[in-house]
Amino acid sequence: MRFVHDQGLTDKAEIRVETMSGVIGPRLEANGLVTVDMGVPVFEPERIPFVSPSNEIVQPLMVRDREVMITAVSMGNPHAVQVVPDIDLAPVAKDGPQIESHPRFPQRVNAGFMEIIDRHSILLRVYERGAGETSLVALAPVLPSWRVSAAAL
Repeated sequence: MRFVHDQGLTDKAEIRVETMSGVIGPRLEANGLVTVDMGVPVFEPERIPFVSPSNEIVQPLMVRDREVMITAVSMGNPHAVQVVPDIDLAPVAKDGPQIESHPRFPQRVNAGFMEIIDRHSILLRVYERGAGETSLVALAPVLPSWRVSAAAL
């Protein structure tokens, strides 16, 4: 949204963008940040897809000979998110590729490392499937539908 606005392609604060998962509406806020309502998160393993014997929100995943606790979720594309105590020390480069190609995610997965700042904000680093770590550490508001799951993590 910011790129489209900065390039003079629109003067609107909100546009509609068609994605493979549906239409979204990124909005350029007055403070320069871009917000997007990504819709309702999907936690059902078969819809992510995630091979799992249960529908538990938090599940163990073996990564480099140790167990990590993840939440598998889709917001149009699959994510395996784990809570870490310090986002700067998160093993993104080491664990990201292992999680991305984990056999329990048949279509591969984005590996998310989330530090909970408070009840309303998180820091997030993502190792994107096929691309590697994103260059941005995002400070994001916790969406209402994520609040229950983040509390469970």
